[in-house]
Amino acid sequence: MKRAGALSFLFLPLLIPSAAPLSAQSPEPQKAASSVLVLPPACAGCPVSIRAQHGTGDGRNLLLKNGQMPEIAQQLHLTFRNAGSSPVVGIEITVHGTNGKGSMVQAQANLANQIKRTLNLTLEVTPNDEAQLDLSLRNFTSVNQVDLDTISYADGSAWKSSAAQACHFVPEALMLTGK
Repeated sequence: MKRAGALSFLFLPLLIPSAAPLSAQSPEPQKAASSVLVLPPACAGCPVSIRAQHGTGDGRNLLLKNGQMPEIAQQLHLTFRNAGSSPVVGIEITVHGTNGKGSMVQAQANLANQIKRTLNLTLEVTPNDEAQLDLSLRNFTSVNQVDLDTISYADGSAWKSSAAQACHFVPEALMLTGK
């Protein structure tokens, strides 16, 4: 027992001199570490912005098909914001993602597991306002991108995406896995 006490006594002078220079420095307040979530910017020039959020589940939510075999579906919550001055009455989007087929990443792209679906949505979004919509996308195991293809306005006019004016939105990375 005496021996252990003697050892700790020997190490004590080694610690005290190293602490002295710290006390001689001027005290500065410590800044708390902070985290900043940076979202991708909205597509410049798009008349409607889309916020895509994965729904609850792990991408393998099962939908019963007439009481038969369940189907795989990806849940997606979309928020549309109308930045224009005319009310929106309809939107056409194309959703890109993957299906349940297995694939390997190779030097050349293997598109066997890629899937896309074009949807015509009837919804009203007044100027400087938002509308929300929940989708259940059958046979999708993930959603990688949402393209804004066409916007129909209440006055009968329309906006159409082009190579020069393409609007692509990536779903947020956060995916809830329970309800």
